[in-house]
Amino acid sequence: MEVFCLEEFKASYETLLKNNSYSNLKNLINTDLINSETPEKHASKISGTLEIPYLKKRLGGSSGYRTYCLYVKVDGKLFLANIYPKTGSKKKNTIGPAEEKRLYNLLLTAIKTEQYFSVKFEKGDIAFEKVKKAILSKS
Repeated sequence: MEVFCLEEFKASYETLLKNNSYSNLKNLINTDLINSETPEKHASKISGTLEIPYLKKRLGGSSGYRTYCLYVKVDGKLFLANIYPKTGSKKKNTIGPAEEKRLYNLLLTAIKTEQYFSVKFEKGDIAFEKVKKAILSKS
């Protein structure tokens, strides 16, 4: 599976990594997102279709992190909108329906305009690279 993200996810990730209490984040992203064969595991479908669900996914258990993502099953691609911790100094208890909708619309716009990053785990770290060409099939 290939993983991509919005600028908002990348910025949140980089901000969280500056705090030592979130040092487990890169390994969770690697195991639960990049190298996951089942991105729908530990996720709640918010909206979308059966083939392209919009998910709120749990990383690291109930006191870990939440990420909002769009999973394009036919292409095996996961698009991450944002991430936030459930504990620590940067914690958020939850986000409301208006913010969920805003993130969903951001994902759709980013996919249509090809404004996103590829996300990979390289040499023990998360690497982001700006995507320069369309990566979804035209079906």
